[in-house]
Parts: sequence; C-alpha cells; structure tokens
Amino acid sequence: MKYIKLFEKFIEEPKFYRFNKFDLLGDNKLMQFTPKIRKMVGPENVNRVLVKNRFPDKHRCIHFMDSLAFNPDYKGLYGDFIYDIQIDDQSKLGWSFFFPINDWFYKGNPFYHERNNPAIQDLLNSEYKDLNYPYGDDQGDLDKMAEYCIEYEVIGTGTIEDLKKSKFFGKQKLFVWTNDDVIVKKFNEPKKEQKPYKNEPLLVKDDFKRLGIPSENIGQFYQSDFNKKIKRLQDRLVENPNKFDMFKEEALRLLSEWIKTQNFRF
Repeated sequence: MKYIKLFEKFIEEPKFYRFNKFDLLGDNKLMQFTPKIRKMVGPENVNRVLVKNRFPDKHRCIHFMDSLAFNPDYKGLYGDFIYDIQIDDQSKLGWSFFFPINDWFYKGNPFYHERNNPAIQDLLNSEYKDLNYPYGDDQGDLDKMAEYCIEYEVIGTGTIEDLKKSKFFGKQKLFVWTNDDVIVKKFNEPKKEQKPYKNEPLLVKDDFKRLGIPSENIGQFYQSDFNKKIKRLQDRLVENPNKFDMFKEEALRLLSEWIKTQNFRF
C-alpha cells in the first residue's frame, strides 16, 4: 500500500465493496492499494483466455463487488474485514455479472438457483451448456465460450464508463477485478432508517418484570379495564407513530396504577 496520489481521479460512485480475511488498513482510515502477485482462484485456462481477450490478469489483481452483489453474509466465505473500494476513472477493469468470473457456466454455482432469470436461462441453454468446471482441455471451446459471454455482455473489460454501458449494469449482481491501484477505505455500515413504532407493543415482558409483577399475575392485567385503555393507546399509536415515547409513558403510568390495586408479594 501507499498514500494517495492527488492527481489520480478516484471516484466514489458507483459503490464497490471488498471482503478480506486479514486487516488491510490497521489504524489507517484509507490507503492506496497496489495489487500484488496472488494465488489465483479458478482454472488457469480460463484466465489465459481472459488475458488473451485483454482482461486484467487475475494473477495480479484485487477483487470487489457492487452494492447489488454485496451481502454481509459473505463474511464466512471471503473474510470478516469489509472495505469500501474506490477506483480511478481510467482504471482497466474486468467484470462479470450474475456470478464470479471463476465460475463460468459451472452448474454447481450458487447463482444458478436464479433459473427464472432469462439471462441465466440463455446461458444454461447455450451450445456450451455441457461444459463443466474446470472446462476440460479443449481450448477452442473455451475461446468460443468466452466470445459468447463477451457478446452477451455477461462479462466484459474496459473503464468504468465502458462498464456503465452494459445492458446489465445496475440491474444484476456485479463482480469486478483490476490490476490498477484502488483506494481501500474502512467500511461504514449505513445507518438503518428508523421505522415508525406503530407496530411495536407499548408494554413488553420486561416492563412487567422491571416493575416486579409476578409472571403468574400478568394475565390478570390483560383482563382488566386498564388493559382496555392500553389498547386504545395502541390504536392511537398507529395513527401517530412518531409519538411512541409519549404513549409508552402513559402506558407505564396505567400499569403502575393497576399495580396499586393489587396485593402482590414483592
């Protein structure tokens, strides 16, 4: 890694993400990362065909994915460390829609469960449908398969502007790799939008426990006139979800009033 060169035009949109099995940044918030020689995942003959078609060499690259493909559940597969990735607007990219490039036409691929997708059906029904991982030794068939995928636009190479012109861009899961430098930033999980409280009960089990109401007596409260008042508050909450705190306070007051009518042994 090295520090950012100010003259390079790293873009923030579209969003790309990477999982990693070890920490890339340490105490740094972001750094410029230069891909190094790595152990390639996937068949060598596939990579040879890609390089011949001017794709970035997967022996020296960094992988990432777009927001449609991004899923925190990938931690178990790709690693616990998640990063935002920024690319230079002139970086040469290789990309694959629907599934990682390692798994062309591999019918064991988890993405092939999307069989209702017309594009997946086209791939599975193509003349190369019987080619299975690792695709055998017939280089001619592999060349034709690459040509078919490129023409179909399920894979491609070029700059980010070239990628944006693909018919699948922004519509299908996208996996990308490059031999060029990228910016690696710590991933900040977006804050979840706070949903209205209209479906949240005003009184929960912990409220009864905190006020010392024995569990065997909770049913008595729900049969009381006090609970009828709570229900009316709950109905008002549906119409005024932003006033949850006010209704909650009133519900607790009513519960406390009910307690005064009981003879509990605390």
